[in-house]
Amino acid sequence: MEVTKVIKDVIFLIEAECNSITFGIQGSKIKIAITEDMLINSEEITLVKDIDVEVESGLAAIFTYAEVEYYIHINDANVYCTPYLNGHSSMSVDLDVVLYSPRFELISTRYSYSLVDNISKNKVDIDSNLFNIGVTEVLLGKTRNSNEPYIYAKVSYKNFNSFLEYTIATESYSLKSLNYYFYYNPEGIQVDFKSNNQMILSYEGNEITCLISKLVSEKKILLPKVFTNGLTKPIFLKLNNYVFLLKYIPSEGKSFIFYDKRADLLFNKTNFYFKNSSEGITLHGFIDYKNNIPIDSAYTNRGIFLGKVVWHGAKKFTVKIPSERLINIKNIHSTIMFKTNNKPIHSAYFQSEKEVKHLFSLPFLVGENAYIPRLYDSNVFGITKLPKLPVYEKKHQFQVNLAYYLSKLAKPFVRNKINLYFEKDAKRACESSLYVFDKVQSMSELKSKNFFILDTDSPQFNDMKEKFGDKIISRFSFRHYYYIFMSDTFIASELSNHVIATRVLNDKLNTKIRKTPLYFLQHGIMFAKPVDNPMAMGFHKINQVNNVRKNVISSDLEAKEFYKMGYDDSDLMKTGLPKLDGAFLKDTADKITYMPTWRFWEESYVINDDIENTTYFKSLMTVIKLFEREGLIDRLLIAPHNKFSEYIYNHMNEYKDIICVDPTEALEVSVIFITDYSSIIYDAAYRGAFPIFYWKDSDYLIDKYQAIPPVNKTNAPGVIAWTDEELMIAVKDAIKDNYHLSQDIVNKYRMVNEFYDNKNTERVIDYLLKDDIL
Repeated sequence: MEVTKVIKDVIFLIEAECNSITFGIQGSKIKIAITEDMLINSEEITLVKDIDVEVESGLAAIFTYAEVEYYIHINDANVYCTPYLNGHSSMSVDLDVVLYSPRFELISTRYSYSLVDNISKNKVDIDSNLFNIGVTEVLLGKTRNSNEPYIYAKVSYKNFNSFLEYTIATESYSLKSLNYYFYYNPEGIQVDFKSNNQMILSYEGNEITCLISKLVSEKKILLPKVFTNGLTKPIFLKLNNYVFLLKYIPSEGKSFIFYDKRADLLFNKTNFYFKNSSEGITLHGFIDYKNNIPIDSAYTNRGIFLGKVVWHGAKKFTVKIPSERLINIKNIHSTIMFKTNNKPIHSAYFQSEKEVKHLFSLPFLVGENAYIPRLYDSNVFGITKLPKLPVYEKKHQFQVNLAYYLSKLAKPFVRNKINLYFEKDAKRACESSLYVFDKVQSMSELKSKNFFILDTDSPQFNDMKEKFGDKIISRFSFRHYYYIFMSDTFIASELSNHVIATRVLNDKLNTKIRKTPLYFLQHGIMFAKPVDNPMAMGFHKINQVNNVRKNVISSDLEAKEFYKMGYDDSDLMKTGLPKLDGAFLKDTADKITYMPTWRFWEESYVINDDIENTTYFKSLMTVIKLFEREGLIDRLLIAPHNKFSEYIYNHMNEYKDIICVDPTEALEVSVIFITDYSSIIYDAAYRGAFPIFYWKDSDYLIDKYQAIPPVNKTNAPGVIAWTDEELMIAVKDAIKDNYHLSQDIVNKYRMVNEFYDNKNTERVIDYLLKDDIL
């Protein structure tokens, strides 16, 4: 089951799996669940009867199952799921088809219609392309006759219109589709279309035809006087990606339709800020409308009700968001949307000639989560939901501010450079950062002071503290915050934000962290997941918000992945990973470890304690059951990705004895290492483990990555298993052959990692000395 379209003003996607889909209705608590079993038992389904909110009839979403397109639509307050577009069932989406030329004949198909060319006998199938805004070229194979119209047919449904047109400039036939939506239309102005470029506006029997291209270029068209009574209040019309304003101008005594950016049509100025109380968060809003729309409620962009809008005069309002509504928010990031009578009007968009003073407001803590109001990069205010950390507590917010101001006073008097070392979330000390830090401590005549940031709960903390003393700074301590502000350089196996946490939502810390130069040691070779997947775009040089000075790489092959992301040789250090200098297998190693890579699209499930419904969790359980069936469970080790490890451990009570939350420990005891697309497999192979790529879910993962991984069946340095059966055969064969690596696997590995002399740390140190960092 694959979702191909969602009308976000009507419905929102909660979850999409291979055999089930769950939607929510905007403004409603109702959830719509569609399963494979439901579709097997019935072609059509009544999903909801009598929706509890006011929603206009029309299309809500489209998905495919078993190569059939299904349409979720609303009709008379009921929600239906149907594959029919031709009216051949009681739940059908009933299309209206008008032919303008005898050249085409309308033929009914099982679910829809086809437009058949009576001359060439080619046909145009009417399907979901009707609802895809834009131009879809169709091949008819015949030059048009001079007496034919340029528009052959119109297909419409509610606010969707599609035209089969001939375009002179390109001498081609196309299906041109458009969609309109009134954001506010109290007087009932009507709209229709003669073509993809001709819009007809009508009011009480009077009409005017507007050329959309002319309106967009000129930005203003005069309307007939008869429209004045219908424009007692401004009306907003969204057409495809355009937004138009219909308005009567009293000073001119005339009515116009205007085109501009939505924010420029709506606002003179806006601003928003947030205050916390014991009950929740209060949103304080200021909107100076150019054209007033009486917004009455605030929601998240996923349809979660936040609160009623209470106006205090013409321009100021408040929205009280109590804690019991905040806990309904399931997504990590939620922007704020304002509505009128359950119709989305506009977002909490910041529109001002001045820059906003604070990107992040004070966190509000509820249970195990922190809710942080913020301004997103899209210039829209919203709320980010994160696991609660000490840095978000009031005491720590005070310490951050104090450390900031003290560092301002102290920095001019400090002669030595200050370098900070850390690993993921500053929670451990076993990666490349540790190796470089350890080597630096043994060096003399340094021009720098070097400190390692480490959480006191880390299993390595006591040993590190005993060995390095005050060179170890406790995470979330006052010294931690102070030395972040005092630091000159970060030397780390993760990106800069990990000096505190995966996400750092504090203005002062965020600003300092982003501008501090980073020597990025990497925690793994970047030759597994695709670097052009959407979640990796932030690491591309053009989008990089951190001040990455150098990146460690291990081969010319890996360098090509960095070139794809806009980096050049001056941004790279070809040294190999320092952590591999100390990589080894214990003499007693006999474990078979499975570690699938992080699936970023499932992170919200983890935060909401719903990990058992993730494909990640199901993949772990599949492998466990396979090893139980084959009598190898005593040899299996599950090493969850560190983003999931704590949650996995807490949700697999029956198998806690085979879960290893420390990847380094798993690497030391594993003679076979299994993954899908985790770079940790190159670390395992370096130590001598037998590598297996388990690609049963490969198609699913590639679909979710929206990009092709660089490692594939021709260059993977390991055995590839495409099925459960192939996985177990590969495991048994490796055991039988005493984990021997073929020369082919070794050769492919040497292409990914060129270094095997255990001098990676020395090469990194040479770069740091050359750049005068130490």
